Amino acid sequence: MDNFSKITIQKPSRLEYIDGLRAVAAIGILLYHAFQFFFISSGRELTWQARIFSTGHLFVVMFVILSGFCLALPHAFRPDAPHRTGPFLAKRAWRILPPYYIVLSSLTLVTLTPMVARALGRRTDGFDVLTHVFLVHNLFPAHIFEISAHLWSVALEMQLYLAVALMLPWLSRPRALLAVTGVISGAWWTYGLVQAIQYPSEIVWVYWYAVPSVLAPCAWAMLAAVRMVQSATVRPNLLAGLGLIALAVGFWLPYRDATGTPWIIGGFVMHKPYGMIAVAIGSILLLRAGRESVLARALAWPPLVWIGQRSFTLYLLHMPLIRLMALLLAKRVPTDALVLVTFASAILVGMLSVLAYPLLEAPFTKLPSRATAQPGTNPA
Repeated sequence: MDNFSKITIQKPSRLEYIDGLRAVAAIGILLYHAFQFFFISSGRELTWQARIFSTGHLFVVMFVILSGFCLALPHAFRPDAPHRTGPFLAKRAWRILPPYYIVLSSLTLVTLTPMVARALGRRTDGFDVLTHVFLVHNLFPAHIFEISAHLWSVALEMQLYLAVALMLPWLSRPRALLAVTGVISGAWWTYGLVQAIQYPSEIVWVYWYAVPSVLAPCAWAMLAAVRMVQSATVRPNLLAGLGLIALAVGFWLPYRDATGTPWIIGGFVMHKPYGMIAVAIGSILLLRAGRESVLARALAWPPLVWIGQRSFTLYLLHMPLIRLMALLLAKRVPTDALVLVTFASAILVGMLSVLAYPLLEAPFTKLPSRATAQPGTNPA
């Protein structure tokens, strides 16, 4: 406990490279969905670009790591400050839920129209809406991707905040935290793998991307934040380089699945956990390297930081927009021009999404401090 309270570096005003990494994750998910809709959903032959971005769903893991790391930093700088679970969760909810409910309401109304229902092949029902309102739709295989498929990760994020609130007091006992979360996640990965083998035609996404699955990687990220505060980073460029290698491995292994050459161990197709673990480790190493590495200075490029600060708006809006663009263009564009059109559409959708930040997200950015301010204090 004594070592935990010894702070050896000064608290920075803002770690810009974290916003830059958040922008990379958001752009990666945007391109993943762009190639999904322009190529896979429209039945076009996959190019090498489409295959490369077929593992872009793993950028969600990077967002999970960023959340755990950033949420642990304030506690790491002030380990003796009292931890109040209620205000912690209220602050997260006030920050996330208003934009989410605005987008959810709009998309629900759109999916209820007969034309969209025919295009989707089903009509949004009451259980879809109910599970999305209470942010539990990611727990139901039949409903996780309804209304709009990308909203499952917002449910995961809110559930993860509760887990983080429970883990914060355990940061002073890292071995116990690692042991407990490791057992939970390891058991869940095993269970998910068994489900994938027994029921290959079913949606097993819920097993890989439920809170038990990401609990251990999130705990690793939280402890990495504490470690960065406790001690100066040694060889930051080496750590960043190792992080890039881990990310390359994480994205490449599932890519073998996507290209029809599955990675086989003992006769079984290891479908998801290895990529998730490698991307988690790579993201943690990049964050742990700190802002002194060459890569961190590149990630602190102002345009990337600007996008990263608007990444939640970009995430909420990008999928329905890119899906609309694909419906309008994918089957009308010649194959040799489709890659260029996909990139151009992704850029346009990204620009439109981040430009909506002042309307969708900015009005609610001060709500968390106002909602959790103590009586008689000025939240501003």
